[in-house]
Amino acid sequence: PPRSTLFPYTTLFRSMVDRISKHFTAVVLLIAFGAAAYWAFADPDIMYTVFTAVLIVACPCALALSSPFALGSAQRIFGNNDFYTKNTDAVETLARVDTIVFDKTGTLTQTRSGNVRWHGPALGEEVRAQVKSLLRQSTHALSRQVFASLAGDVTHDVEEFREVPGHGIEGRVDGHALMIGSAEWAQRSDAAPPDSGSSAVYVSRDGTPLGHFTVPNVYRNGLEELVAALRPRYALGILSGDSPREEEALRKVFGDDVPMRFQQTPADKLRHIEQLRAEGRHVLMMGDGLNDAGALKAADVGISLSEDINTFSPACDGILAADHFPAFDRLLEFARGSVRIVKASFVISIAYNIVGLSFAVAGLLTPLVSAILMPVSSVSVVVFTTVLTRWSARRRGLR
Repeated sequence: PPRSTLFPYTTLFRSMVDRISKHFTAVVLLIAFGAAAYWAFADPDIMYTVFTAVLIVACPCALALSSPFALGSAQRIFGNNDFYTKNTDAVETLARVDTIVFDKTGTLTQTRSGNVRWHGPALGEEVRAQVKSLLRQSTHALSRQVFASLAGDVTHDVEEFREVPGHGIEGRVDGHALMIGSAEWAQRSDAAPPDSGSSAVYVSRDGTPLGHFTVPNVYRNGLEELVAALRPRYALGILSGDSPREEEALRKVFGDDVPMRFQQTPADKLRHIEQLRAEGRHVLMMGDGLNDAGALKAADVGISLSEDINTFSPACDGILAADHFPAFDRLLEFARGSVRIVKASFVISIAYNIVGLSFAVAGLLTPLVSAILMPVSSVSVVVFTTVLTRWSARRRGLR
């Protein structure tokens, strides 16, 4: 569907300004002519002064600048904390989220953990180099972990590379057909499931199973503290393509009331996010790769968590460096604070226009004074939003 139907709230402030601006000129002209008509009988000498002062002191600029400067400052502060959003609309949407859904592998679990082990006949140097060459083409969390665990350099070209979300990768290396991924993908229908606390990556070459890697599931530092901070405000959920072997460990962190869905295909994840939004939820989806692309795009806002900020899904609306994952609750709180600042600046802008027009209609402002006050109002709103946004960031321990 069109992006606008997926983001019904992202242009709330912009729409508000557009609606106000649409009628602003007509209202100001009505006030100006009305005031001129009144003073034409009460005191004709100041009629033109009042008329001119009303037109000059009325300032839509302050109102129009409130949202761009506040949300733009918030976006810059997000960037200082390694959280990069696509645009200011994403900042606004973050403030309205009430449901957060996490992928597991590569999102809740680290992708730089060690202890990756090979199970099967020892791989020769040539085969190991071929496997590593194929793994290099993939951005999946498990692929990156296995790739980092293999010794040697990438010395082989890969042809006919293909990555199937939820299954694995394949390609031809030195004329050999390699398949790496799930047991079914790598033609291991007889494969036993890996031990609890680990994921398995199976390898086959020219249709012959070679063995599999086991990758330990090491949860990210600060996960328990983050979940504890999010639970009071947000409904949480987990979508995972893995088997439910990790459910017990996840329950200890998230609690028994958090819905968890395992063995989810990319299509299953997409359908679940769409269902949540159909129920009226404002959903944030956090994933890490191609498997989550559909869910990231379908959510009100999709965040890609990455060890390497140069690698992320184009379907996402923001990318968060993994090192700042424990601070995500503070980033969300800051987004809500930024929206409150925009609302406050709207109130200031509207109050300025009401007060300024009142003095102008009463004949207490000259055109010269009005010309000074008009840009001052714009500058004051810009200063207000910028200073208050910075203060809000420092208050939450953000750079």
